[in-house]
Amino acid sequence: MLLGDNIYHQDLQGEWIQADSHHSNLDGSQNSHNTRNDTQKDAVLISTHFFYFGSNAVKIAKPNYRHLATRLRRHTFEPT
Repeated sequence: MLLGDNIYHQDLQGEWIQADSHHSNLDGSQNSHNTRNDTQKDAVLISTHFFYFGSNAVKIAKPNYRHLATRLRRHTFEPT
């Protein structure tokens, strides 16, 4: 069983190569639809924690950054 998201790299000619993953074709070959869709932007997600809910995503309230900033200003941080 394959898990994970799409992982790509470029070959020496600059062509995108898709690693064998859940999003490849069943035989492990590159899925050209996913490659075109996934490589059209110049953005990447780098994270140690990531949750993807797709169409079942829940709405999360916008954080109150002003309240957080006020709390942080009052906190004394000790060096580690």
